[in-house]
Order: sequence, then C-alpha cells, then structure tokens
Amino acid sequence: MEHFISNSLDISRKKLSELCNSKHGFKLQLFWTSEAYGFGKYIRKYGYYPNFLPLAIYNEHGVGSVVDNPFKHELESYAPVMLYHSPEAVRIWKKFSKKPCYTFYSPFVFYRRTNKIVQDRDAIGTIVFPDHSIPSMDEVSDTQAYIDQLKNLPEKFQPISACLHFQDIRIGRHEIYLKNNIPVYSAGDDFNLFIERFYEILRKFKYASSNQVGSSLFYAVEMGVPFFVYGNKAENINKSDPNYPLGKLTDYENSEFHQTLDRIFSGFDCEINIKKREIVERNLGIYDGISRKKMAYVLYSSLLKLFFYKSFYRDIGGRLIREIKALVYNEKK
Repeated sequence: MEHFISNSLDISRKKLSELCNSKHGFKLQLFWTSEAYGFGKYIRKYGYYPNFLPLAIYNEHGVGSVVDNPFKHELESYAPVMLYHSPEAVRIWKKFSKKPCYTFYSPFVFYRRTNKIVQDRDAIGTIVFPDHSIPSMDEVSDTQAYIDQLKNLPEKFQPISACLHFQDIRIGRHEIYLKNNIPVYSAGDDFNLFIERFYEILRKFKYASSNQVGSSLFYAVEMGVPFFVYGNKAENINKSDPNYPLGKLTDYENSEFHQTLDRIFSGFDCEINIKKREIVERNLGIYDGISRKKMAYVLYSSLLKLFFYKSFYRDIGGRLIREIKALVYNEKK
C-alpha cells in the first residue's frame, strides 16, 4: 500500500499531486474539526460509534493549540460539546463557556497503540515537518535558507526528507525541496487514511524535526522518535482567518507554552527523557482523556441533543446540498 512518495522524478510529482487532490466519497460532516486529519475515524472507534452517523462534537484539531483562550470558531460552534487534548485547555475553556468540555485521548495515539505501530529497526535519517500554509494563511519564511540549514545538520541526522501538508503540495511548495534533492512525503488530503499514512512515514526515520512546535512533535515523541526544533523560524501572514488578526502573526512568539516547548526540544541532544515524555503525554490526553465508555456517552448524547437545536436544522439542509454537489462534481472529473 503506497502511502508516501519520495524521489525527485516527475512520477513522484504526479503521485504527490494525486495524494493531495483526492476524490472523496460522500460523508455527512457537521463540524469540520471532528473529521480533520483522520480524527473522526478513530474517535468513532474509541467511542463505539458507527461510521454512518455524523459526529456532533467540536474538538481541538491540533495538539497544544489553545494557550490563553479558545478560538473564535470553537466558541461560536453550535456543537453540544467541546473536546481538547489537555486538561489545561479544558480549564481555559471553562473560563469562557458553560458548554460541556472534556479531555479526549488522542485519536493518533489510540490508532498507534491499538495497532502496535513502532519505529522500524532500520530507521535512518530525519523527517522534517515544516510549518505549513492553509488557504487563509501564507507561510512566507525563507524555505531555501531552511533547506541549507537542514543540509548542514550533523551527519547522524542525515539524510533529510520532508513531509509536507497537502495544502503546501497543492501550491507547489514541494518543488524547492525536490530541486534540492530532498525527498518529499505527504500524508495526503484523504482524512480516512491520514493517520495511517502519517505513521507509515514517521516509522521509517530515526529522528524527526520541525522549524516550529506543532502536532508532529507530540506524535513523534509519543512513539519514541527523538524530535528537535531547528531551523529558520516560520513566518505566517493571515489573509482572511477570522480567528487571528490580519497580517503577520506573533501568537507563537507571545505564547509562553510554545516558547517553553521550543526551548526544551531545541538542540541536537534530542533523546527523549522523562520530562519530555511527560509533557507530550499530558498534552495528548493519555493521563486525563475520558474513557471509551464515557466517550460513547458523549458521542451519542451529543447527537441526540442536536435534534433540539434550531441551528442544526438551518445548517443540515445546506450541508447536504453542498456534499451532494461536491460528490457529483468529483464523479464527473
């Protein structure tokens, strides 16, 4: 099963494009965060919830994303419940909302531990996860400077490969890595296979890195893959995301939590110690995540509650129409 692509050949460019411009089947999605990056598939499995039912929850889509206050889209969602990876984020939520909120066990970790996915014995080199762009936000740092820094890493970290977000593949940011003879991987944009593809890539490398603290740090360290923050820092320009001020973002630099992680995980002495593991596992819900039975209760009760919400009926018709149109469009392509 080919989940990742490398090499600088044109065939690799074609396959990367196919991975990140997939045709997806119909799925009724009420809240985008519940299905993002493969979460929905393993939230359902964790909570004994069938695939054919929509998830009536809102959840943190990245690890450690909430520091001082919840995002605007989280507070404005009409989902009956909110889920975060860490108890600290739940505590912050309760300052801003009376809506029920729980710590949830990472769907990524649930998949990995259930299927006993571990680092390959012959793992070699470093896989880097550069900070990525999204349609509403551009990542504008000097990629060539970052690549030059990667090439100058000590020999034990070589060779270097890059795993890029599907949005970066779509806008062609992989080209500069390929031109510099750095193999490019991607988990693609098919969220039904995203988690599986992610671990298929990660397990093959001895080390992992990024130029900014993100979810990849937590997933790598939890699996036992040493991770280090290194290189030309990310620069993000917000064009239209209402959850951030427009223009250059400074939230990362202003976040004590992220700056602490940056210090702890920077440097080439990247072996995993007790402190690093505790921080990672605390922020993946491993200690505080609700049980599978409690998750089942949350999922089913939240769905039932929706039938008493006027917002649900206003939303569901429009979503069904958009999903059907998208399905018909993809079938014609």
